Parts: sequence; structure tokens; C-alpha cells
Amino acid sequence: MYTRNEQITLLILILLLQLLIFIHLVIGSCSEPPGLFTQPTDFFRLDINRAGWQELDLLSGLGPFWAKKIVEHRTKYGLFKDINELKKVGLSQQTITKLEKQVAPLAPP
Repeated sequence: MYTRNEQITLLILILLLQLLIFIHLVIGSCSEPPGLFTQPTDFFRLDINRAGWQELDLLSGLGPFWAKKIVEHRTKYGLFKDINELKKVGLSQQTITKLEKQVAPLAPP
């Protein structure tokens, strides 16, 4: 049998543990892991000539289908010289315009 002091100590430890779990759940559900990019921004632009389909999938408006098509086209025909060459993959001008802010400028071959 536990003494009164031991029972109080156990109760305090259990309450603290529950509080820590609650804080972890609340904070963990509201924030992203630090340092990870989830969307391309002005500080982070993808190079469509070097990115894998998983990275291209991060671009707003693409998705995995088009990301894989870009990689397949690049593998078969070589590097893109201009972002407008994405029309050859089947992307619309509207999508290409949306991608311009997310894609790094293409270096000449």
C-alpha cells in the first residue's frame, strides 16, 4: 500500500504527464516541422530540369500525374530550355503562367 505522500506524488506526476501530452497534441497539430519547405516560395524555387517528380508535385497546380509526365519528357527528350516548353508535356498556358513564380529560371544548356 502506498503512503499518503506517495499517492499525492503519483497523482501530481500523472497530472503533469497528461498536461504534457495535451500541450504536445495542441502544439503539434498547429505547426509544421521547422526548416521544411512544403510549397515553393520566393526563397525556394524548383529547377524543373533537376527536380524529381516528388519535388515537382509540390508545385501548386501540378500534382503527381503532371510531375511524372515532366520527368518522363525530360528523360526522353532532354532538358527544358524554356518554361513554355512544358506545353509539349500537355500543360496549359494558364498552368505554365502559375508555375513561373515557383520555378527557378532555366539556365542555358
